[in-house]
Amino acid sequence: MFMSGQGYTRCHSDHCVYLKKENHGSYIILLFYVDDMIVAMYNMQKINVLIGKLANSFAMKDFGVGMKILHMRITGHKKN
Repeated sequence: MFMSGQGYTRCHSDHCVYLKKENHGSYIILLFYVDDMIVAMYNMQKINVLIGKLANSFAMKDFGVGMKILHMRITGHKKN
C-alpha cells in the first residue's frame, strides 16, 4: 500500500486515518473519507511534498485549504 510505503501507520480506532511521526516529535495526519482527503500538519512545505507524491501516484485534484468537510466548518489559527 502506498501509505505504509511512505512510512505512515494506519490508526487502529479509525482506518481512514494515517499518521506519521516526524523526527522532532510532531505528526503529519491524513484523513480519508470516500474520495476526499485532508492533510494536517504545521509545516506547509512538508504537506506540499506529500501532496506531490500522492499526485504522482494517483489521479487527484488539489482544491487548496479546506474550509468545510462533512458539513463541518474547519477553522484554524494563523500567525501571519
